[in-house]
Amino acid sequence: MPFRTLIFWTHLAIGIVIGALVLSMSVTGMLLAFEPQIVDWSERQARTVVAPGPDSRRAGLDAVLANARKELPDAPPTEIRLWSDPAASIVVKFGKEKGSLYANPYTGNIIGKDSRIHFFLQSVEDWHRWLASRKIWKPVIDAGNLIFLFMLVSGLYLWWPRRWTRRALKSVTLPNLKLTGKARDWNWHNAFGFWMAPFLIVIALTGTIVGYRWASDLVYVLSGNTPPPKAPEEAAGSGGKDMRKGPRAQESVADRTPDRAAASLDTMLAQAESKASAWHSIALRLPQKAGAPIIAYIQKPGFWRRSSRSQLTLNPITAAVVKWEPYSEYNLGRKLRSWVVPIHTGQAGGILGQAIVASAAFTAALLVWTGLAISWRRFFQTKPRTRVHAEADARIKV
Repeated sequence: MPFRTLIFWTHLAIGIVIGALVLSMSVTGMLLAFEPQIVDWSERQARTVVAPGPDSRRAGLDAVLANARKELPDAPPTEIRLWSDPAASIVVKFGKEKGSLYANPYTGNIIGKDSRIHFFLQSVEDWHRWLASRKIWKPVIDAGNLIFLFMLVSGLYLWWPRRWTRRALKSVTLPNLKLTGKARDWNWHNAFGFWMAPFLIVIALTGTIVGYRWASDLVYVLSGNTPPPKAPEEAAGSGGKDMRKGPRAQESVADRTPDRAAASLDTMLAQAESKASAWHSIALRLPQKAGAPIIAYIQKPGFWRRSSRSQLTLNPITAAVVKWEPYSEYNLGRKLRSWVVPIHTGQAGGILGQAIVASAAFTAALLVWTGLAISWRRFFQTKPRTRVHAEADARIKV
């Protein structure tokens, strides 16, 4: 069997099998493309306040956290985030199920919470990533994404014209809106796939890196760096302990400090502010078990701030610096890995990048539809109805 024929039938068979899965990821991807802007708009009244004046004093973070705990006494807070913008509210997060509360940065009072749109898009993201069940469907989604990557690469191979003529290139690169039936499906499958395949390959590739640990480690290896050790939850096969770090990996920072009350969050914030001459946002990741460190994520101003964040680990008792990791000192592998998710969502390129991702997701759905339609007609409608359809049959015949 010729190699091209083998690739064609493999491409067709796999496309039929995973078509519904790709369609699900494509539709949810379109809905999520502009998620940050949609959520910001839906929560605009809670996310911004009127600043009293340039000399106004901000409320203490401990007071803000205390007010938030009163609103959700049964849920442990996971993070508190603030922005340098004087009109931005302080956000206290309580996990995905409970959502976030928004506080006035000057009074400390709670003024709002996550919107219904926020929770809806969160459920869409869960469906996009693991069909709403991480335990059951995540391996299926990850495998489907990897297979879709093969579909894209094999599709480009099959698209490659055997004869480089003007007519042949036109038929596979320019969408013809006047065609119908099989000719239309073939033309759209090739033309839209041709223009969006590079973007879809990047999206599928970054999705593979997010889904598989071996793919994430490969980013470090290819850049000449050592992959980071597994988190404790990833090392379930070793009793929940990270064997790369050894038996002391689970020891908390506070285990080595005197028995004292925890330092205030404002002290923690001051430590974080001292590490950056200018900052866009600071997030304090709150410990979920006694003695665990507090981690501050510092984002600097600028268009590329989403990925270029520094990390500061603090002792929860003394507020002493345990580890300072500025973004500028990250190795190449870690820097590249920090860009994977923003590239996958398009947010690395701002509105333009998000628009490209939305267009690519639409194209993926179109490829599923036209591909299944071509397959259906190939097996169940063998006689072409017109000369145009006959020419289409001749082009797609392998």
